Amino acid sequence: MSVALQKVEGVTAVNVTLKEGRATLTLKPGNKVKLSELRRVIERNGFTPQGAAVVAEAEEIRGDSRQSQVKVTGANEVFTISPTTKDAVRSDWQRYGGRKVVIEGVVPPQKTASGTMELKSVKQAGS
Repeated sequence: MSVALQKVEGVTAVNVTLKEGRATLTLKPGNKVKLSELRRVIERNGFTPQGAAVVAEAEEIRGDSRQSQVKVTGANEVFTISPTTKDAVRSDWQRYGGRKVVIEGVVPPQKTASGTMELKSVKQAGS
């Protein structure tokens, strides 16, 4: 699986630990790879993708939806902020509204809550 993931444009390093069932990927800054594409590669190699821990530059999406959304810069992938995101992190998110930020979050397995991300931290980009 690591060979297949290394062939994905934007991936610079892959570390697969079968015992833990984990693949850790390092992506080039400014890459455009989508999480859904990485999950397809994993499935084509006979594995079931699980949740994904994400660290990325992002920005807020404002729209008609009452739910806050985050757009991962470069990939232009949009996630709805999960209701399980803690209030303190939501406050940080709102404080930086409209500015580029660096987020840490968790995207659950695709089959459980597709399109959501639980934010774990938010900080201003470049800080």
